[in-house]
Amino acid sequence: MFLPSAWGYLASVLKRKRVELKIFDLNVEPSRLDDFLAFESPKVIGISCSIGNARQTFEISGKLKTRFPECFIIVGGPYGFLVGANRVGPSPTVNVIEATTETYNSSN
Repeated sequence: MFLPSAWGYLASVLKRKRVELKIFDLNVEPSRLDDFLAFESPKVIGISCSIGNARQTFEISGKLKTRFPECFIIVGGPYGFLVGANRVGPSPTVNVIEATTETYNSSN
């Protein structure tokens, strides 16, 4: 298992700006999500998504939006690139789907 490099870059930048960042891999530690939901109140959540975990990603984002309706949820990774952000369509559980050349933003 490896962490997507984008999260490492993001962590580095946010650490320099003194922004707290928590990263975990639900494939390795699935119970961490429940622990997270019990004790945290995030403002922004990013989820890396590929075709293979798309269903799980949207189930998790739904759970997160229910618990934290004001939280801004970003889905990135290969899913947006492969499917194309403009073809994904609106999602009540995701604010932004980031693709390499396109971005779907639910606020538009």
